[in-house]
Amino acid sequence: MNDDVVIQRDNEVVHLKDWGVRVISFDPSSANSFQETTQVGIYGAQTTSSKVGELTLTLVFDFLADDKYDFELIRLKLLGLFATPGAFYIWSTRVPYLKWKVAVQGSVNIPRYESSDVASNDITVTMVCSDGYAESVATTLDPLTSTGKWGLGMNLTKSPKPEYRFTNTNSFRFFNASNIPLLAEERPVKIHFNGVVGKSLAITNKTTGQTLIINHALKKTDKLLIEGLVPYVNGTQIYKDCNHAYLDFMRGWNDIAISGASDFTISFKTHFYY
Repeated sequence: MNDDVVIQRDNEVVHLKDWGVRVISFDPSSANSFQETTQVGIYGAQTTSSKVGELTLTLVFDFLADDKYDFELIRLKLLGLFATPGAFYIWSTRVPYLKWKVAVQGSVNIPRYESSDVASNDITVTMVCSDGYAESVATTLDPLTSTGKWGLGMNLTKSPKPEYRFTNTNSFRFFNASNIPLLAEERPVKIHFNGVVGKSLAITNKTTGQTLIINHALKKTDKLLIEGLVPYVNGTQIYKDCNHAYLDFMRGWNDIAISGASDFTISFKTHFYY
């Protein structure tokens, strides 16, 4: 394969090649799909719902040490990397703009061979991504020209070019480049708003037919954050001051309308999922 695999656990970033690791294969599967059916008549069934579960990633590698002492050091570092509880991110330098949030499933075995104490072959690590999808390294607030953060296969359009920050624009379009809808209860888009609101602010996604109304006066110095189902003003939750609606974003273009505001800036921050 000859590609490097990178692991990010908390603030530590490890390039496996720096530890003498040679990646043989790194193969994320597609997410598991589940179909629920109901019997219709005598001879057939009808699908009532479709759901997506976790996906499995398999990493196979080997490494060559300088001597038996170096072997033990590398072995201990690898076991510590993969045996530490909790989730971490993993990606390949072949596609550096997509990463998976994973946890190791089962144990990791790095055997010692009697014939050689300086090499270990075909070590397999199985990981599970509970989210079911890779996420983009970049967010929508990273420029689309950012090197290494965006790439082929991400469904992005060149014309018209997607934008995610708007000033004094009451009607605009939001482009969801993901392979799935961005649902407020599962993968919420963070909406940041700064502007003047007299009595209430309304944000409508005409594509989904949803309207979120914030019944709260805002000054230019106030900061409104809408994250999923809950709005905050200057860090304080104001769920009681809204109509308890929420905003989803379908795949592709979503037509957005703003009313009740002046002198404002609004931005949308999210990763995309593939």
